[in-house]
Amino acid sequence: MPLVVVLAWDSLALAEGALCPLSGEWRKGGPRLPLEIAYVAHDLSLLAVLCRGAPEFPVMWNLMEAGSAAEAVWSLAKIYGAKPEEIGYLDLESGESWCRTVDEKVPEIKRWVDSQRFEEKTPSLVIWNDLRPNFSRKTRREPTKENVLRFIQRLPEEKRSRLIDYLRDMPEGIEPPLRSYLLVNIGT
Repeated sequence: MPLVVVLAWDSLALAEGALCPLSGEWRKGGPRLPLEIAYVAHDLSLLAVLCRGAPEFPVMWNLMEAGSAAEAVWSLAKIYGAKPEEIGYLDLESGESWCRTVDEKVPEIKRWVDSQRFEEKTPSLVIWNDLRPNFSRKTRREPTKENVLRFIQRLPEEKRSRLIDYLRDMPEGIEPPLRSYLLVNIGT
């Protein structure tokens, strides 16, 4: 079974039972990646995604076993309601990679993996959420603080409440710029 490194930065992937990591505790100190709240999901929730030019934060990581690379990709895709092509990967054996958002970060991900001393066997794959920022396309507005706040204020109370929980539950040390602004201004 391939050993897979999963990179994550939000409560969807980190939630207990979302994935089947080898260790129950997600680990801090993953590679530094640029993150912002910039993805509107089909249910109108907002998600933190890789975003070129955004501030970088060390993401969380864990190891999981999967029957195949495709199975690992599907496992993460299901969590986000995404298509397999919306999951980034780096095959550590062949060097093949897929990243539509910040492909320039793939060599940094590889250097980070090479710098780790894994207690388990050596991983053969790294995967992550590679959803493209789509706020502008979905809302026909630029993703300014004011426009994102206005979008949230127009959501039904239940969706707004879930979004507040999502923002509050982001791991310590991962602070996309919109996160703190939204938490202060949503009316929590």
